Amino acid sequence: MKRAVGLITTDMKIASMVREVASKMKLKVFHVLDVGELPIHVNILISTRSEKIENIEGREIIYIDDYRDIEEAVEKAVEKLSGIGKYERVIVAIDPGKTIGVAYTVNGVVIKTCRYGDLGKMVIDLKDFLERHKDSYEKTVIIGSTSMIDEALKFMEIIREPLKDVVDVKIEIVDEAKTSRGLISREKEVSKDEYSAILLFLRKKHL
Repeated sequence: MKRAVGLITTDMKIASMVREVASKMKLKVFHVLDVGELPIHVNILISTRSEKIENIEGREIIYIDDYRDIEEAVEKAVEKLSGIGKYERVIVAIDPGKTIGVAYTVNGVVIKTCRYGDLGKMVIDLKDFLERHKDSYEKTVIIGSTSMIDEALKFMEIIREPLKDVVDVKIEIVDEAKTSRGLISREKEVSKDEYSAILLFLRKKHL
């Protein structure tokens, strides 16, 4: 079953932003105005404190107000749905190229995948994700490489400088040639670049 959250807000702008962020995390959103309208299996809610929600019937609410932005709040919802409490191992897998595929993972769970045409935007998102998970015991960025090791090394140097302020981050290069494309099937909404990043993560996970 696809991961799902409830969204309770009368603010259509917030609702639109939550849905946009949730789509990157392959997260289904049930937008309702009353808790009673939610499917019984939806136990994690996203809202704002101004909504003054009552009678949540054992569900847990994530208030957007408590986080730096909507992305962080939705990310937290995905983590709760995945049973993630304390951060232990954060791995971000990057498949470089003309378009860049990135898989963001926490404690062995893929939280979200993204495809970038803009390296600068990718670096900003990468740094933000690592800073949000700064308490993790291990933080690793892995970069995929085929036969062009020089290109991978160049890419490593590009991201190393912006990440210098993030404590205890390791950056590694992983041989993409040893990833198995038959390991998992690619979902329709996942791009080839994102799929390659997921495979890189799985290779690292099982090393």
